[in-house]
Amino acid sequence: MTNLTPQKTVGQLKTDLSALCGSGATLKIKKGTDEITANDNEQVGTGTELSVSVGGAVTDLYHLRIYGDVNGDGNISLNDLTSVRDQLVGIHTLDEPYQGAGDLYGEGKITLNDLVGIMTYVSAAGDINQNH
Repeated sequence: MTNLTPQKTVGQLKTDLSALCGSGATLKIKKGTDEITANDNEQVGTGTELSVSVGGAVTDLYHLRIYGDVNGDGNISLNDLTSVRDQLVGIHTLDEPYQGAGDLYGEGKITLNDLVGIMTYVSAAGDINQNH
C-alpha cells in the first residue's frame, strides 16, 4: 500500500481506512511482530503490516510503503539519506520493502536520482511523490 504521507499515525490511518472497510471490519496494524493498534500516536512507516478482518477472517493484507522512508520509522530524514547512500556505495544492502521505498522513481533499483530526491526532501527544497 502506497500513497501514504510521512509521519502518519496509527490513529490517522485507522480514521482514513474505517470508512473504506465498513463498520464490521477490524483493522490490525503491526510493526515487525508488535501489534500497535492500541497506540494511536505511534507512527506507521515502511514495512508496517495492515490486516483487515471481517468475522474473524483476514480479508486483506497490506504492507505499507512510504517512499523515502527506508528505515521504517515513518519519517524521511538524514538517517534514510545515509542508508540510501550506503546502499549506493556498497556499504549496506537494504532488504524489501525498504529497498522499494528507496526507489523513488520506479526504476527497479536505488539510483543516484533517488539519493538526490531524498536529499532535496530532507533539505525542504522539494517533495517526494507518494502516489505510485
